[in-house]
Amino acid sequence: MRRYFIVLGVLLGLVAAASTFELEHVASSPAVIFLMPGMLVAIAAAGNVHAWPIWTAALGNFVFYFLLMWLAAAIWAHSRPN
Repeated sequence: MRRYFIVLGVLLGLVAAASTFELEHVASSPAVIFLMPGMLVAIAAAGNVHAWPIWTAALGNFVFYFLLMWLAAAIWAHSRPN
């Protein structure tokens, strides 16, 4: 079952990264809050709030959501009774 969470993390990360590249089309949508972790990473890496590379935001979103699902898998596996 732990592999399921890892695969889910990769898929969720890829969806978040792909959505980041479409940021200019979803900027007025409430769903942009889910892309915020990558945007914050890109802003911190660039050191500029107004001009940051979109690929850095996509990479940040992928890593964030992959690690989130990996952490969920670890917690779920630890809390399961033997």
